Amino acid sequence: MDTYRRQGKIAGILLLLSTIISAAQYVSTVFFSQMYTKTSLSSAIGYSSITWFFSCLFAVGLFVDNIKISRISAIIQVIISAISLVSFLLLGKQNSGDKAYLIDIFNSTLSFLVMLSIVVAVLQNGKQAKVFCFILLGLYLLNELGAIIVPMFVYGQGINLSNFGSKLTLSNVLPIALTLVCRIMTLIAYYYLGVYLSRKPNEEKRLKTSSSINNESSIEKISSLKTLLDKGIITQEEFDEKKKQIIGL
Repeated sequence: MDTYRRQGKIAGILLLLSTIISAAQYVSTVFFSQMYTKTSLSSAIGYSSITWFFSCLFAVGLFVDNIKISRISAIIQVIISAISLVSFLLLGKQNSGDKAYLIDIFNSTLSFLVMLSIVVAVLQNGKQAKVFCFILLGLYLLNELGAIIVPMFVYGQGINLSNFGSKLTLSNVLPIALTLVCRIMTLIAYYYLGVYLSRKPNEEKRLKTSSSINNESSIEKISSLKTLLDKGIITQEEFDEKKKQIIGL
């Protein structure tokens, strides 16, 4: 297996696992939450499931080395992210307070920028793709840190560690641990995505060159056989048999 394909598979597997774990965690959290009615519950999960589907499709495209699938799914995801951002800008303040509105706008904007950087990266070739993947890593880290820091800043809350030990239960620690694992897997996947995209064009060029050389060699062999046939050195049957062997029939 070519090196760049192995890196694409690693990126695909990590992103797929991260998406599945995040989806399962989100569904279980929303399902057991008392804040959602049946209508809002189905709406929240229905909207998120579209994003999960195309995230999985993006990962599968990397795994099977079909960049077209990944590009299409990434473009669809950035459109969904843009729609989400616009809806928060237009309707978010009506459905939440000023502080919650600011947090939603911040998170939605960074999520959109993350998806946009993914689209730009997969549409690039060579070193440019790697540069945009490093930008993607930075935006993703900013998005995740912002999700923790911005609410504390907006609501004026600090980090209280006085009762931290007493709150360490399995029900509290497990979701945090799963979230942390997913974030780490995503970061590693984005790194491998950058390496995969930067090396893919060079490997494809090498494979095409190798195929071209093999084709030229086959043409030369068939031409030599035709010369021998014209001179009567070999029979038509021998020529046909050798020709089939050269072209792989």
